Amino acid sequence: MRNRGSALQAYHPSRARQSIIATIAGVAILAAGFLGGMAANWNSPPPLLAAPSSDMSIAIATRQFDDAQLVGLQLQSGPDRFLQSPGGGRLTSFQCSVGMALYSGESVLSIDGTETVSLATSHPLWRDIPPGTHGTDVTDVSHELVRLGYLAQTTSTADAAFAVAWKKLAKASGVPVATDGTVALGSVVWLPADGITVSSCDTAVGDQVVGGKHLAQLAPTITGALLIVQPAVEAAGTHVLLIGAESFTLSADGAITEQTDLARLADLADVQQALQPGGTMQVTGTYKLAQPVLVSVVPPASVVVQPDGTACVVGDGTPRPVRIVGSQLGQTYVTFDGPSPQRVSLDPGSACG
Repeated sequence: MRNRGSALQAYHPSRARQSIIATIAGVAILAAGFLGGMAANWNSPPPLLAAPSSDMSIAIATRQFDDAQLVGLQLQSGPDRFLQSPGGGRLTSFQCSVGMALYSGESVLSIDGTETVSLATSHPLWRDIPPGTHGTDVTDVSHELVRLGYLAQTTSTADAAFAVAWKKLAKASGVPVATDGTVALGSVVWLPADGITVSSCDTAVGDQVVGGKHLAQLAPTITGALLIVQPAVEAAGTHVLLIGAESFTLSADGAITEQTDLARLADLADVQQALQPGGTMQVTGTYKLAQPVLVSVVPPASVVVQPDGTACVVGDGTPRPVRIVGSQLGQTYVTFDGPSPQRVSLDPGSACG
């Protein structure tokens, strides 16, 4: 009872009311201060909502520009080509599958148990080449022997060095060869190009063949290649076409015409696939500047294009003519005559009029 009485005596309603009033007053003062602070800064909105700077200009950035564009190339093919038997007899071995690449210096077939060797020469052989023979066929074979690493230099005469080189190639491919080094016509399978692919296999092991019989169909030659759509070239300078790791120079109408370039084009895997039966006869590549150029990057709003096609910006407060070389993702790429200004106006107005 004493403890309860003491607790009752400690409670004073008037003091409790005073405490509540004091708390309410403190909250009111804090709220007033907060509202007052807001009122004091009411005319200063957050940065995100702030009005743009009265400067109305922006710093110019620079970058390397290669004017790269994805393009399509239409391939033009020549007549059908075939792997032909060099002689008659029973086909006792034949390595052939669709898409397979045939390489010069290798053996892919044998007739009556005798191996042959494939050679990629400018023209097919039409005769045996014994020692002392002179002619363009000797030049063709010697050129291939040089390319394959068996001969030091090209010759138009089947001399001793030529005979030694032929013996080395024949031994490496398992082809029997005469003691004097004669290149036998029946030992050579002609390839129109090194690495040419097989489109279809038309003969099987065990078949009886004659000289000139079509053993397999080969990928066609490429006689030309032309851009499907001419790219919109905006940057001045020499442009090249990149397909894989190879670079090609195009004619004024967007074509590949040089025979050496067409040969390089034909060696590319994507091109060989496109040339297969049922292929698209088209490949894609990148059309770009051979040498990138340094450009200034500005907002489109800073550029005024005149009726005559010329363009102008206000750079560092002065109207400056520019050449538009490209655009991407809301940026315009331009070049100046002389040094680039530091800033361009976002509101060129009539200054470029």
